Amino acid sequence: MANHHAVVEELAKLIAEHHWEGAFAEAIRRAHEKNVPLLNNITNLRQYLDWIDAFLHWVPSETSSGTNVYNHLCAFYFIVDQEPLLSLQNKIVPYDSAKPLTPFSRWLVTYADAMGKFLDEAQPVDEIDAGGGGHIQRDLPDAPAGVMDQAIAGKSILSFSFWRK
Repeated sequence: MANHHAVVEELAKLIAEHHWEGAFAEAIRRAHEKNVPLLNNITNLRQYLDWIDAFLHWVPSETSSGTNVYNHLCAFYFIVDQEPLLSLQNKIVPYDSAKPLTPFSRWLVTYADAMGKFLDEAQPVDEIDAGGGGHIQRDLPDAPAGVMDQAIAGKSILSFSFWRK
């Protein structure tokens, strides 16, 4: 296996430990049958692990339709929502208190946290493509005063979480 982020290596260990190789192969096969363009190159477990590793470090960009980030997130969850992987996860039903997470559900949370950590790291502004055209738009909603002018002047925006402030 290629050198992957620790969270992807953790999934590989879980797969081996719990003998989930067949479950992942079946889920990948089912997802591939649906002809989802973002998943066309994922036909086996090695390709899936490589893809989720790359996705973990993906710098989001958006198109004028506003669906690029959404489509990428959906593609990630599309595979894990295929049986038999769906059965390895906690059911989403209301409880008075949360039940302990299954090992796979716990890993999904860990992966999402790792993705968030990457997005919270400082990045040069030229790597952030908020407008789909390789630049930061001045009219992003809720941008703090002066931030867009700083970005255009070539200064770094601290992180994607900067926009949530």
